[in-house]
Amino acid sequence: MEKEISYKPTFIFNDYLKINYSLLFKKLSVSILFIICLLIMTANIIVNIVNGNDFIDLLSFPILMILLVPLIMIWLPYQSTKMILADPKLKENIIIKINKIGVEYIGQSFQNKYSWNDFSKIAENKKWYILQLNKRQEIIIQKKDIDTNQQLDLKEIIEFVKN
Repeated sequence: MEKEISYKPTFIFNDYLKINYSLLFKKLSVSILFIICLLIMTANIIVNIVNGNDFIDLLSFPILMILLVPLIMIWLPYQSTKMILADPKLKENIIIKINKIGVEYIGQSFQNKYSWNDFSKIAENKKWYILQLNKRQEIIIQKKDIDTNQQLDLKEIIEFVKN
């Protein structure tokens, strides 16, 4: 008998905000942005020291960067989560079916099917499974939405797909 998992996902803002923060801070681009900011601040401090500027001029740009970059990094996932969860389709009664063929989203006004070949990466952590379709699109399966038996079945399906 082929294993199939069916469940109704929950879309809670705080949960998805945590997921978006987690996904953002794992990306290489965030590390590169941090390094670029450090290099720009260092260059600014060196230029101000060489030009003999005041202590206030020396620190004004770094302080601005230290305040602005984290605000942007907090604001972007927050706005993204708000926009995603405002989608009227997520207010519908949605069922997700997962089997050895793929993942299927069934709503009242839509139906999406993804083959396991569509996913570029499958990852698991303590709270969720992340099925990555491309660099900008993931399907998140929260472990709290499925029971223990379904989690075991999902692990079995994922192992089958990876091999």
